[in-house]
Amino acid sequence: MAKPSLKKIAIEFRATTNTKNEELSDWLTSKLNGILKLGSWIGEFSSTTITISKAKEPYKSRTARLSDAAEKIRDGASTAEEIKDELESWRDNLPENFSDKASELDEAVSFIDEAVAGANEAADNLDNVEVPGAFGR
Repeated sequence: MAKPSLKKIAIEFRATTNTKNEELSDWLTSKLNGILKLGSWIGEFSSTTITISKAKEPYKSRTARLSDAAEKIRDGASTAEEIKDELESWRDNLPENFSDKASELDEAVSFIDEAVAGANEAADNLDNVEVPGAFGR
């Protein structure tokens, strides 16, 4: 389910004279929890308004974000390696009369090898970046 691109969603309701605000708030909260899953959303509740907004990501330094990016690149390279292994296994188990398919698989494996090597080099380069501290730190 796609999350709305709005930064803030506000829902206003009016309590009826025969409904307690607390009961209505509990009911709306349960409905909103079901709809939005509130995993990365924050809710603010009052007697007449429920405001739901996207939770702010905790601050991460540039160095930490670069490290995260390098890790994602390595994860992608690992996935590509797994696919390469599958293609090699497929090629190794082909009957001899499928030489055209074997050639196609060899070419795909070669491209994946080059991509993985480039990705690993890129991740290493990111790990070697020294981000200067702010304000002379």
